[in-house]
Amino acid sequence: MRSLAGFVFAALSLFLVSSAFAEEEFPWELFLPAIISGGNSLTCEDIAGCYSGDFADNCAGYSAQGKMNVSIKENCSVTIVSSYGVTSSGSITKRNGGTYSGTGNTGSNGCGSFSFTAIDKGSSISVNYRYNNGKTGALPSGVSGYCKSENRLRTEMLAGTWRFSYYIGDSYYDDTFAFKIGTITTAPGYSDVYTITGTNEYGSKVYGGYSPDIGYYEVLYPWEYLTGYTGYYKFSLTNYNKASGCYFLLNPYFQYNLCYPLTGTKIK
Repeated sequence: MRSLAGFVFAALSLFLVSSAFAEEEFPWELFLPAIISGGNSLTCEDIAGCYSGDFADNCAGYSAQGKMNVSIKENCSVTIVSSYGVTSSGSITKRNGGTYSGTGNTGSNGCGSFSFTAIDKGSSISVNYRYNNGKTGALPSGVSGYCKSENRLRTEMLAGTWRFSYYIGDSYYDDTFAFKIGTITTAPGYSDVYTITGTNEYGSKVYGGYSPDIGYYEVLYPWEYLTGYTGYYKFSLTNYNKASGCYFLLNPYFQYNLCYPLTGTKIK
């Protein structure tokens, strides 16, 4: 507890400072912020930036993995977007050296409120977070760079080798596609739609991407079995390595009608 002598000294010091100004001239605005905050003002300029990386999340009771952006402003506000379209916002409220902690809340398609801890690693950060329901998640290494859009993050989820399986009548088909993340480009005529390129097991070019207009992933490739026809895959990701949707066979006029149910698995 502050002693009476200390209180008198503090009051006297404030009186002497204020006496140096006419009442209407005293610059209270220069002193009040320091008095209210105790002289401390939390800033996040050392860690400000955008970080992207792979994350793991257990909020629904199973391990979901994907891509994530974490954007940190100098005023310590934080925004997050994941490759599953879940957005979050929050703020850093405490700092201890290179460790920052705070709270946030996801959008309506997320798991609600959470607390998080971020560790500054120079050109990267690691983030651990815990939801109010007790489930946890982590971004082990978010690399500093530019902020990617949700559509870009979603398209990046196709990078790797996929196996798609479906039936057409009694015939079973098992197609394998390999997409490389370095081939992602902006789709012609769009500013925020992306295409990733790969090959199938026959070496033919395959094109894929996430279409925000319809809310699904799409993959196109020339059908080896019938000249002029194109295989068209329309699906959702049920996890980072699982897909479910429809296979369509497009005629030379790009018309289709039947949906052949498909499943997909990322095998590497």
